[in-house]
Amino acid sequence: MQLIEEWGLDAPALGERHSRGECPRVAALQGEVSFATVLAAWRLDRTARSSALAPNDWREPLNLSIHEAKEQHEILEIVAGFERKWNDLPRCARKRMASKGSFAAAVNVLHGTQPDRAVEILAAVAALAAEPGGLSPPPILTGSDLIALGYEPGPRFKSLLERLYDEQLEGRIASRAVAIAFVIEQWKP
Repeated sequence: MQLIEEWGLDAPALGERHSRGECPRVAALQGEVSFATVLAAWRLDRTARSSALAPNDWREPLNLSIHEAKEQHEILEIVAGFERKWNDLPRCARKRMASKGSFAAAVNVLHGTQPDRAVEILAAVAALAAEPGGLSPPPILTGSDLIALGYEPGPRFKSLLERLYDEQLEGRIASRAVAIAFVIEQWKP
């Protein structure tokens, strides 16, 4: 990456203007990391040093696979969540974020410029994981359960199941009976 920038190949390779400078996030990556993680760190480094850089999609210029592009996007999305709203998120949203496949990679990227923040977030996630049910317990009720209870699938199904799971992640619903009562109350017109 340093050579690409040094030789001015970043502009034609990425479809962006030339930007040369330090890459603290890339340099600070720890352990074995995926290509998408390195790209996410590089993108943040480039954006931090030059706000004139447009957030182009690097998938086509770098011939990224769909998986690599999605992973890079998820890492960038999580890092943005750390910087903007992590402390304001409800418990259920933090658990959902921490359960994403790219969460550890995003913390690794964050560590490059905000090591104390990365440690703080990891400590918070460890506390969430220690709660009953952990970070991502299996849902108490599924769509199949709702159908078995006599509810017809429709537009309300997904949102109801998401709210139910959020209540479970928050620790307010811990049994099947309470979950069924929640569904009955919420299903009312």
